[in-house]
Amino acid sequence: MTSPSSGRAAARLRGAAIGLVLGTLSYFACIILVWQNTTLLLPAVILGTALGATRLRLLVWIAAAGLTLTTLVVAYTPIVVAPAQGLVRADSLGAADAVVVLSSGLNDDALLSPDAADRLLAGLRLVAHRAAPQLVLTRLHRKVGGGEVTSDEDQRRLIAVSRDSVPVFTVDSINTTRDEAIRVAALAKRQGWTAVIVVTSPLHTRRACATFEKAGLRVACVPSESREFAVWALRGRRDRMTAFRQWLYETAARVKYRWKGWI
Repeated sequence: MTSPSSGRAAARLRGAAIGLVLGTLSYFACIILVWQNTTLLLPAVILGTALGATRLRLLVWIAAAGLTLTTLVVAYTPIVVAPAQGLVRADSLGAADAVVVLSSGLNDDALLSPDAADRLLAGLRLVAHRAAPQLVLTRLHRKVGGGEVTSDEDQRRLIAVSRDSVPVFTVDSINTTRDEAIRVAALAKRQGWTAVIVVTSPLHTRRACATFEKAGLRVACVPSESREFAVWALRGRRDRMTAFRQWLYETAARVKYRWKGWI
């Protein structure tokens, strides 16, 4: 005959096992929905296991069910299409003093991320079409081992392919879009510029250009092409999930920028 205490222990063990599974499921749902990062796997498993062994196991069920349902809705319906595309700002072009290409990512081989390369290619095309007589780049730094790499060399390689001779300015010490806006505004003041064309990834355009305008510049916003996902189609599950992650990030970032008075 099983004693009450051993029965309770067995129930806690079953709950912990269920919590472990649900915590892991919740983590992988977050991976798909929000970020691609392995650092929170162990905390999610530990938390799910710990809560599963208590009366709070219902919270783990709710989290797992909610994240799974959200993943299915985003992936299999067009619910994200309008919100994501609504973040894209594309202005008509007028007279401008410079084309400003915003940075994005840099890997350990000192190569630009795909979206950073897309931005630079779009900026180079504008310069080739004489939209503005100068090009402004923002420099990325990345620590690798005991040293550091920057975006300079890869940016120069892409510029060299265009074979256009154009003055290139680079602003440094940037970590955020706000930093880029402040550094470019300072450069514009020194050069006597008043209007710039800002080139960045499609879903980043609305926040980025508002930040540059807040810094005192007259801005025409140009979204680069996206080779990461089909912004204007969003028919595939992978594209919808990518759009959702970017929409979520930009929505949170806009709240932060408004709160800080940066837009």
